[in-house]
Amino acid sequence: NGKPVVAGILPDEATVALNEMALSKGSEVFFAGECKPEFKNGTISFTTDGRRISLNGNGRKRIDAVNTTMVFLIVILLGKRFPVSEIKFIEGIEQTDKVFPHHAHFEKLVSNRDWYFDGAHNAEATLVLIDELLSRAPAEEWVVVLSYMKDKLTKEVTDKWKNFPNIYIYAQSGMRAATEEEMSRFLHSALPYKGPETIIKRENNQSKSELVIFSGSFYFYEKVRHWMGTMATPKE
Repeated sequence: NGKPVVAGILPDEATVALNEMALSKGSEVFFAGECKPEFKNGTISFTTDGRRISLNGNGRKRIDAVNTTMVFLIVILLGKRFPVSEIKFIEGIEQTDKVFPHHAHFEKLVSNRDWYFDGAHNAEATLVLIDELLSRAPAEEWVVVLSYMKDKLTKEVTDKWKNFPNIYIYAQSGMRAATEEEMSRFLHSALPYKGPETIIKRENNQSKSELVIFSGSFYFYEKVRHWMGTMATPKE
């Protein structure tokens, strides 16, 4: 009751429901979309108090403009109890990769290749990821490597990838992991992924390095990091 609410960009139905609930609780709602967040040419920007704030967004994706704007609104609302200057806010966002180099959110895996990992494992996250991929290159230029848990393997999620012709699947170990056969039922044209050499062989027949995205499950991250020659988390 009486507490401010910060929201991202929601469907109309959700926006109406949120506004009604906030009104009944005497709470004010702040929508990130009203700040016109934008991600363009590696820069995140949004409007506040009639002026535009811009910061370095290298390594981020378009949805992060909305996420950053939400964080800024929260910082403003908490300013009296937890003051953070605008300069420190910008520094904090820009240095995220230095503090958390292995974040699994559209993370570039190796410096000399456009190979990325994003743990999109539900329909909404998959749509956001695909929107980012298509903003960078057409679907046919991407190699997609997917690995799912059984409970996340649904037609709703896998259908989002139907316009991508180069899909591979990888079955992780463990009882919860979906098998290759189970994934094939949803991803009919997908080929088995045997490790990085699968893509390297493809690249030998291409005129340039592949654009590659590994996705489907955050549990897939550590395996992919092993393939890249590093661990997802450093040993103590």
